[in-house]
Amino acid sequence: MNVLQRAEGLMDSHPDSALYLLQSVGSPKSLSNEDYANYCLLLTQAMDKNDLTWWESDTLFIDAAYAFYEKTSDDRRISLCCFYKGNVYYEKEEFKQAAWWYKQAEVRALRTEDVKLISLVYSSLGYVNMQLNLFPEALADFKKALSYAACGNHKKYILSNTQDIARVFDYMGETDSASYYFRHSLSILSDADSVYHALVYHNLATFYEGLALSDSALKYISKALAWEGENDKCRSYLILGNTYYQQERPDLAKQFWDKALETSDPSIKVCVYHSLYQTYKVGEDYKRSVDYAEKCLQYADSVYQIEALRAVADIQEKYDNETLRNRNLESEVRILYLLIALGFSLFLLVFLIGIYSRYRHKQQQRIRELVAGKEIELEQYRNRLQHLEAIAHLEEQEKEKWESERIIYLKQQIKERTDEIISYKNSYKNLNLNYEKLLRYESIAKGMKLHDAIHNNVSASRGFCFLRMPLRILWVTILIFTRIALAV
Repeated sequence: MNVLQRAEGLMDSHPDSALYLLQSVGSPKSLSNEDYANYCLLLTQAMDKNDLTWWESDTLFIDAAYAFYEKTSDDRRISLCCFYKGNVYYEKEEFKQAAWWYKQAEVRALRTEDVKLISLVYSSLGYVNMQLNLFPEALADFKKALSYAACGNHKKYILSNTQDIARVFDYMGETDSASYYFRHSLSILSDADSVYHALVYHNLATFYEGLALSDSALKYISKALAWEGENDKCRSYLILGNTYYQQERPDLAKQFWDKALETSDPSIKVCVYHSLYQTYKVGEDYKRSVDYAEKCLQYADSVYQIEALRAVADIQEKYDNETLRNRNLESEVRILYLLIALGFSLFLLVFLIGIYSRYRHKQQQRIRELVAGKEIELEQYRNRLQHLEAIAHLEEQEKEKWESERIIYLKQQIKERTDEIISYKNSYKNLNLNYEKLLRYESIAKGMKLHDAIHNNVSASRGFCFLRMPLRILWVTILIFTRIALAV
């Protein structure tokens, strides 16, 4: 889209114009997904460069941009999204979360050739480590940022990183190194704007005021006041008051301390009231000393409350991180158990596949053997079929011959059986005739009462006992011959 391209081109040189162009887009949600993500990222950049507190209410834009670009391979835009998400947490003083997002931005930025972006990311990591009092790590990050800024010849980034390195050395108590980098920043200050002039001179004045080098402190704080805006002059007035107090010029010191009290920053007021308390205590003006001590404690209490709230937030963050760590640990344990279960399942699957492979090999071997046997049988059947086909006509002749002989044989058997039946019937008829003759003769004999006469005669001759047996034998013999004669 032309408006987005123009806004991106004006982002570094004229961020206010870029913001105006982006705000002129009527309905951004009607854009395509890619253009809307680019719009959200550019709008976040424009608000940040125009010093708007976008992180308090407009984080939805950078979230929408990140949600789209994290699924792409655009490392530069992903790095920018992570960088601005880190800025959100930095402004909320959630420094560990900010460091995590800056690290994500670092990984993506190093895949690009945008040395300006890489320098910006390392500079942000340095600020986070300073807030966490990790000065060696902050020093390493600022040196990396300076190196990449020098590669791109970005004067503002070089100046800013040089100042940051000097301040870290000052916090670490290495005054020689701090002095070297503070003085080196003066050599590259010519092309910078008023903000950087005020920053460099103020930092030099603060550094020399801490070393009790009042002349050098006054020299650079005067230059800082010439470049600072009204909102920033109160901090310089504080340094001026402290410097004049070191020179034992309390009237000038009180004059600039009173000017410094016009600030709304409670931390500056605490420093001013503490200096006034010390001044009147030394001068044995105990009434004023007590009044300034009470005011110092009052503002110190508000500062303490702010710090206490930060401490509570830090403790809450540690608790949340510990809870998150425990949850992550539980997740890792569950994942480990899952991996063990998957490994065991994989081993079991491989084992079963091995067993099945062996079984399948045996089955295939058996089937091959069966097929080979069946092929042999089939070949035998084919040979037999060929043999049978060759002698089929002979079998037909044999069959006809066999059937003919069989019919003759059966006819002969039927005839023989018929003759036997007729013979049996004739024999049966003769037996019946003989039996009928026998019955007739028996009837005739009974009619003649021959049987009773013989029986009576034998019974009457009881006195002739010696004749009983011969007569019985004679009777049986006659009866037998009679039956034989009748049978014949």
